[in-house]
Amino acid sequence: MILRSLISAICIASMAFGSVMAETIDFSYNGFGQEPDWFGYKKAERYDVGIRISDPGLIGKRIIGLKVRINGTEAEISDCKGWLSGELNAETIDKTSFFNPDISSDGSFADGWLKVDFPQSYTIPEEGVYVGYSYDVDEAEDTVKKTVAVTDGNNAGGLWFHSSTTQKSWADMTKRNGIVSTITVILEGEFLKNAAIPMISGDLRIAEGEDNSLPVEVINQGSAGISTIEYTYEVGGNQVKGIYNFSKPVASVYGQKGIATIDIDPVYGLGEAPFTIKITGVNGTSNEVNDATDTSNVTVQKFVPVYRPLVEEYTGLNCGYCPRGYVMLEDMKESYGDRFVALSYHSPSWEGNAMDCIQESQFPVQPSGYPAASLNRNQTVDPSNIPALWEKCYMNQTSADIQVDWEWADDNPSILRATAKARFLQDIEESDYCLAFVMLADRLSNPKWVQSNYYSDQKRTEQYSSRFWDLFIGQDEHIIGLTFNDIVVHTTDYKGIEGSLPQQIESGEWYEYTYEINPEDITNLKGTHIVENFDLTRMVAVIVDGRNGKPLNCISSAYPANGNGAEMTLSDKKTKTIVYYDMQGRRIGAPVNGMYIKTEILTDGSIKTSKIIK
Repeated sequence: MILRSLISAICIASMAFGSVMAETIDFSYNGFGQEPDWFGYKKAERYDVGIRISDPGLIGKRIIGLKVRINGTEAEISDCKGWLSGELNAETIDKTSFFNPDISSDGSFADGWLKVDFPQSYTIPEEGVYVGYSYDVDEAEDTVKKTVAVTDGNNAGGLWFHSSTTQKSWADMTKRNGIVSTITVILEGEFLKNAAIPMISGDLRIAEGEDNSLPVEVINQGSAGISTIEYTYEVGGNQVKGIYNFSKPVASVYGQKGIATIDIDPVYGLGEAPFTIKITGVNGTSNEVNDATDTSNVTVQKFVPVYRPLVEEYTGLNCGYCPRGYVMLEDMKESYGDRFVALSYHSPSWEGNAMDCIQESQFPVQPSGYPAASLNRNQTVDPSNIPALWEKCYMNQTSADIQVDWEWADDNPSILRATAKARFLQDIEESDYCLAFVMLADRLSNPKWVQSNYYSDQKRTEQYSSRFWDLFIGQDEHIIGLTFNDIVVHTTDYKGIEGSLPQQIESGEWYEYTYEINPEDITNLKGTHIVENFDLTRMVAVIVDGRNGKPLNCISSAYPANGNGAEMTLSDKKTKTIVYYDMQGRRIGAPVNGMYIKTEILTDGSIKTSKIIK
């Protein structure tokens, strides 16, 4: 345990005790409510973590407490404090650095959460204030782990960090690493209710003479959640009013964000034009922020590629936490439809002779654990973080357009053919881009596929509010009868096919490439044909950087355009064994009265299932 030097009780002069009962709200720089990633140095030392609150809308409000997750147990984390300070200082004594905040209060740590109730409230001054927490990471039986809860972000003051032996001076980790703390600060005072401001970020592009849409961040500045906004925008001389309804309301947390997709009427004339948007109404009432306006430039060009970030999930039937990935994929597909492109890789380390069709060494990203997911083949994160990451990413724009068709070949009806086309906004003299193809199967199911489920003893809460969680929450520890979508059953090298796109690219030109697959070749790693109906397959085409496999854009096909819905008959497939299961997945003899699952094991090792009623 690190001994802390005694500090004098120096209070910030402009902070005052607030005795008036008022409304309380939460404040956080975790704008999209993401599950945390973890930061730290994997050392037993003291950590000091802070944020700076200087939002003009919060001046005069009072801080009464905070809460934050810490990645550790009560045996590993001790001496937890919450604090406030007018400045961040550090003093080194005998090679150990100490932080002495102006105000410090004991906190309680249990079940991974630190909670602090300050004994009196403190008013946020005009110059702002640092708010944070400190704790010791003690030696434990297990290897010391990263303990600080963070998420990606660029809010100024979003994460300041200091430790006693490794980071001896305070560091602005938002500037350094693009991350912010997930700390929630509890505020008291009189707040606006229906209030929001817009924020435009990234390069904005629209196609000349066409209906377009532009993404705008909407930041909650009030105590109510935001379900709808009214706005006016101006671009290219046009002034237009509109209403946007959020499919999922922006949470009632000060600083929480949502993405509004603003429909833009046709604009004529290539080049840059100013784009201004103002939020005039929130939840059907006038916006309580007087000047909720933001302005940027928009580029008007000949065409605008539709951008689709690439999501890849890594999972396995024997992984009890992997339902998180299953729910995420189904939720996102339901919310965003074809705009959401996802590839689900089943790991042979966590599954055998089921949907494991790709060796782990061929995965585009190597997970350190399961479940895992990645966005655009960056570092892996927990699948529950993908929705927030995707919503922030899809508002970006890309420099290449892509299309793909998927069909049975007319000249050989036993062959499936993908035809992809790509075009680019700029000329490229020496391009490294090429095309990669990934074949997906939907609606896969087999009574022998049993999903491990560590959520059997959980209860339905806000965290588990999706209807797809009903498949797991309070259900058996082993789930039979799930239907799986987005399953990767075949892929080219993730770095693409050499020569599939030319080295010299001309702006606006379509470049076409054809890739064919024989369904006979589609098996899992044990050689079992797990796809029964190839009319329920899709092809994802990806424009990738051939040097590293990073995606520039992607698209999923529909099901084969000329399919007839019939099952694909593979050669020499005959029924070898018939097995019956009841609806709880228990094997039985001959079925009697009721509904059953009939499983036919074929001579080539594939399995065919169907429901029967006796």
